[in-house]
Amino acid sequence: MGHASGPDVPPSAAVAPSAAPASAARRARVSTGVVPSISFSRAFASRSVRVLPCTVVLCAAVLGPALAGCGGDDDSAGGTGGTTTSAATMTQATQDERLTPAGWNEYTEVRDEARTVNNAAIVTFKKCRKVLYGSDERASPSMCFGDSLANLTGVGKDTLAFLTSQQADVGGACGKANAELTGYVKLYTASAQTLADSVAKDEVPRSPATIDNALVALDHTKAASVAFDAACKPAASA
Repeated sequence: MGHASGPDVPPSAAVAPSAAPASAARRARVSTGVVPSISFSRAFASRSVRVLPCTVVLCAAVLGPALAGCGGDDDSAGGTGGTTTSAATMTQATQDERLTPAGWNEYTEVRDEARTVNNAAIVTFKKCRKVLYGSDERASPSMCFGDSLANLTGVGKDTLAFLTSQQADVGGACGKANAELTGYVKLYTASAQTLADSVAKDEVPRSPATIDNALVALDHTKAASVAFDAACKPAASA
């Protein structure tokens, strides 16, 4: 009777205070575990974005000289190609060097006279070969050949003098044509000179081979002269 008693507390009320703090702690742990993780990811992303421009700049700094070097090589290669092409063009022009207009005019004068003399010599040589070796008639060699041998050797020497004077000024196809024509003119001139030496003594050569050689050389000279015209005529006049 002397003791005051407070109200009775149900058992569930005594447990409730400890439950509330446990729920709060769990919420705190969940909150603490998620939020820092998100913050770290965002921080890392931000840091990555800040680093990326530096990386691009570094790559540009490293690759820039290399790319520039490649471009320099291309330019150099292009320049070398242009130089090579120009050199090849100049070389080709030098190789195809023809007669100058003045040289061509001089040549045509020598050529026209030589063709007239050579054609007359061919007719005479064929006639004398038949008379001297193809008949029983005794004919005088000097009367048969007349002045054809002297004319032939004279024009041959004039032609050789011109062709020789042009050797250093022509090249390529013209140079080749010059050498070929020179060879045939030398051959018929030598054959004509041999005949002239025999005729001067009024002697008949032992065989017609000397006349035949002169005729062959004259025929080749005609063809070589045509080739010389095509290869050596100045381009402006071609």
